[in-house]
Amino acid sequence: MGWSCTDKAMKTMDVVSTLFSSDEGSNVFESGGKRYFYDTDGVEHDDGRITGEVYVFVGNGLSKARLAGRFEIAADGVIREFHGLTEEMRQLVESWPR
Repeated sequence: MGWSCTDKAMKTMDVVSTLFSSDEGSNVFESGGKRYFYDTDGVEHDDGRITGEVYVFVGNGLSKARLAGRFEIAADGVIREFHGLTEEMRQLVESWPR
């Protein structure tokens, strides 16, 4: 069984993956000289928000990573938390047409 979220939350998630994806995947991004990836936690939230974990790659390559923080995209599509995204990156997401 899967999970669902609001349309606004999913559109914000789509914008994040569109703007910051890399050749390694749509959920891999670079910020502050570090490479991160994120994954939803698959939890169904009554209010429709999306939550998950953010990992930072350690060492050379993409084979090892450690938990760096979390992300939360509220039901209204606003990024409440997204470890690794700079304020400039968040503002770009918020200004992107949906």
